[in-house]
Amino acid sequence: YDEYRSGHGGGSTSRTTENMYLMVATERGLLGLLVFLGLCGLMWKLLLEGTRARHGDCDAKLRLALLAAYTGFLVNMLFWDALNFPLTRVQFWLLLGLGLATLPKPGMRPA
Repeated sequence: YDEYRSGHGGGSTSRTTENMYLMVATERGLLGLLVFLGLCGLMWKLLLEGTRARHGDCDAKLRLALLAAYTGFLVNMLFWDALNFPLTRVQFWLLLGLGLATLPKPGMRPA
C-alpha cells in the first residue's frame, strides 16, 4: 500500500471514482451534477416521447434504437467513468446529436 500511495511501484496510481455521476459531482459540484442530470434526463424524456410512433413516422424505430443505446450509456456510467475517454465521449455526444436530429420539429407533419 505504501508503494501505491507514494506513486512508486508497479501498480497504477491513477485515482478515479469509476462512476461518472460521482465524478461529475466531485469535479463540478452540486450545480454541475444537477445540470448534467437535467440534460441527461431531458434528452431521455425527449427520445422516449419521440418513440411513440405517429402515422407515417418512420423515424420512431430509429429513435427507439437511439433511446436503447442512450439508456445503456446512462446505466454504464454508473460503473465506468465513460466520458473521460475521448472516443467514448465522441460517441456519447454523437448519439445525443443523432437523437435530437431525429425528433419531429414542432408544427411539422411527417412526410
